[in-house]
Amino acid sequence: MNFQKIPDPVSGDRFGALVAHELRSSLTLLEARIDTALLRPRSATYYEAALRQAKLHAGEVRGLLDALLDLEKLERHPSTQAEARCNLAEVASAVGVPWEDVHRSGERPLCWELAPAFVRGNARLLGRVVVNFLDNASKYSPRDARIVVRTGIEGKQAFLLVEDSGVGMTEEEIRQCLEPFWRAVGSQDRAAGYGLGLPLVHRIVRLHGGTLEIASHKGQGTTVRATFPRDEDPSEA
Repeated sequence: MNFQKIPDPVSGDRFGALVAHELRSSLTLLEARIDTALLRPRSATYYEAALRQAKLHAGEVRGLLDALLDLEKLERHPSTQAEARCNLAEVASAVGVPWEDVHRSGERPLCWELAPAFVRGNARLLGRVVVNFLDNASKYSPRDARIVVRTGIEGKQAFLLVEDSGVGMTEEEIRQCLEPFWRAVGSQDRAAGYGLGLPLVHRIVRLHGGTLEIASHKGQGTTVRATFPRDEDPSEA
């Protein structure tokens, strides 16, 4: 598989505009879900289910806000990213399983291939990387498509990747995918969540000393991989 390394993320002067776009998109999506429930009179059972869903989605928006605050703090104090030892397998499972319950209900289950992969960083921000990868895999794949979540070690690097069998991208689309507001042709017309956009996710990866890579072929799916410096426990050496 030939991965294409993604160049440096957007400059700091565009950060505010990206954040504003993420928040507006998330609140618009939540508002649309509520409006759907209010279109016509419905049963008490329906309203109860709708309120439970609204609560879940409000929690996701709150998680997005928390991640943005963490990202802003990390921008100001980059050294804080090294304070905690995180297992990418545990991070992926902690955010991926609830995401699957909300966004893949009744669809093909995710395929989990999680091996221990320790790094130094902010688990909440790394979790938003997972959510973004899953959002995009779902958005650009048929409902019954196979989506794989994998973590592991390659030499001195720890990696997290999500692989789908969706519409895929051309080389030109790969180069464009970090542009704000860009959307690939063939995306599914359905909301996939409240994740950070790829430009901001790329900032998270870079602030953790990592790299973002994409391998894709039109009509054959996409694999997105984030690699980070491996944190080796002296007792494991």
